[in-house]
Parts: sequence; C-alpha cells; structure tokens
Amino acid sequence: MNSLKHSMRQMFEERRADYGIRYGNTLEDGLLEKIINLSLLNERIFKAQPWRVIAVKSDEGKQRLYNLLNSAKVLDSAVILIILLPFNYSPIEKASANSQPVTISLTYAAKYYGVDCYPIYDFDPGIIAKEFDVGEGREIISIICLGYFSYLHPASLQTKNRSYSETVKEI
Repeated sequence: MNSLKHSMRQMFEERRADYGIRYGNTLEDGLLEKIINLSLLNERIFKAQPWRVIAVKSDEGKQRLYNLLNSAKVLDSAVILIILLPFNYSPIEKASANSQPVTISLTYAAKYYGVDCYPIYDFDPGIIAKEFDVGEGREIISIICLGYFSYLHPASLQTKNRSYSETVKEI
C-alpha cells in the first residue's frame, strides 16, 4: 500500500513540473494498445460513451498537427491522441461528457506503463477536424501528447501551492 501511495504522490508532483519531452520518443510495439485497453476498463469513460481516438504517430501527421497548434511537444511526442465524441448527444449527456475524465483515465493508464501525458488545451477543434478528416457527426474534445518527459524543475520551485486554509471554507 505504501508503494501505491508513493506512486500517486509522485504522479501528482510530476504533473505540475516544468518539463520537456525527449525528442525522438517512440513507444514500444503494443504499448499504446495496452494503454488504451487499460483506459477502457473505466466503464464510465469509454464503454458507456462512444469515444473514438485518432492516434497521430507518423512524423508527417505530427508536422500537420504542429502547423495547427504550434506546440513543440507535438513534434517531440511519441504519439498524440485526438479524442472524439459524437455530436448527437443530449444536453445532459454533453455536460457529463467533457474531456477531463478521458484525459485522467488515459493519464493514469499511461503512468501505469511508465509513459507521461501532456494535454493540449488551446486548439481550434474545427480546423483540426478538417485537417484530419474527422468526418461528420464527431467533434474533437481533447488532444493528449504521450511520451517520456524529462523533468526540469519540480513544481515546488516554480510556484507556492496554496494551503488547505487558503483553499477550503469549512461550514
């Protein structure tokens, strides 16, 4: 149990670090499939909702995505996942089907296999959908870079985290 607690704390600390991705990353054969399959065990995230994923692995695909996002992490990643969701959701389904649960599930699964994730938040889904021929009836809700990151600075050196008393109001 101590090992699990240590791993979880390490994952949270590393996620907030300033890091770069080691250029030329590749994932070993079958590793992306293992990551996705582990994520699929989360019923609420994938099986109950018709997610689809475009895995951008080729240098040509990464360059096309880089031209739209202008993020070096795209070029340096082993693979970039473009997460898709159908348009035909009701307002209630749409509200619960945001990108955070998918990103978290994929992050945990990737970390389990020793792979790091970097979500990209600032993008125009329409332009990317057109470039990658997403097709009718689906929208891009998340983009996640996978690779092996080199941690440069721990989060504690960059900014001071707020404390419990600064964050929580007890009633």
